[in-house]
Amino acid sequence: MADNRRLPYPFGVVTLVYGDNQVVPFTYNKQTGVLDFDFSGTFSAATEITSGNTAYVQGASFGAIHYVNNIGPNIVAWCESQAGADSGSVKISENPYVVRTAQIAVGREPNSDDTMTESETPFNFDDASGSPADNYNATYLFRKPLVVTYTASSVRKYRMFNTQFDGQT
Repeated sequence: MADNRRLPYPFGVVTLVYGDNQVVPFTYNKQTGVLDFDFSGTFSAATEITSGNTAYVQGASFGAIHYVNNIGPNIVAWCESQAGADSGSVKISENPYVVRTAQIAVGREPNSDDTMTESETPFNFDDASGSPADNYNATYLFRKPLVVTYTASSVRKYRMFNTQFDGQT
């Protein structure tokens, strides 16, 4: 029987989004342990990130937790473009743990208090959204936050990237 607070799938998380509640796309290389932004679709170093939005995702069990050793050049480029980081100053400060997931129902809330709505596109709360071009909105979520450090106009700054899961402290 389904829990009356949320459906087993999709799973709502408070995470980093851009545009119309699109989850920020991350890639992770299992061999090198490097986490990076995926710039192959509509997300780029010039894209603004919004924090604190709820997005709905699917993951098998969120059990395959990966340790991140380092960050890639796209995260560095984003920090230099959007955060004003001095060139060459971006470094990882706190190594995160991540889990792979796929976003579903972009811009829609299956567990909201709306009991009926209309759309010109189909509703689907079972399958990942997107297409092969955007890797079906696959990404990585943070089980432990990523913290990067950099200088901006010679002032040391820290930036945290995180995901809030239900019940996480």
